[in-house]
Amino acid sequence: MRYDLGKLPLTKPPHAFTDHLIEDSGLHFQKLQTKAIFMLSKLPQIHRAPFHRLLIATALINAWELATVDKAMDAYSVQTVGL
Repeated sequence: MRYDLGKLPLTKPPHAFTDHLIEDSGLHFQKLQTKAIFMLSKLPQIHRAPFHRLLIATALINAWELATVDKAMDAYSVQTVGL
């Protein structure tokens, strides 16, 4: 994690405020889904970052749009919205 590597200067560790920020934003925390994990092996290996591929699988399963500037995600059949 960037904070642990000293590359993200914060006054407190992320775990001290992330729950509060998520709650205040109106967003909801999404737990990791077994379906998404098993979908990883079915996705083409276009995007090499495993976490990004897990985001793609989760978005596909839930029919969500991904907010991203990563053009590599356009190669998958996931809906994206640019930032």
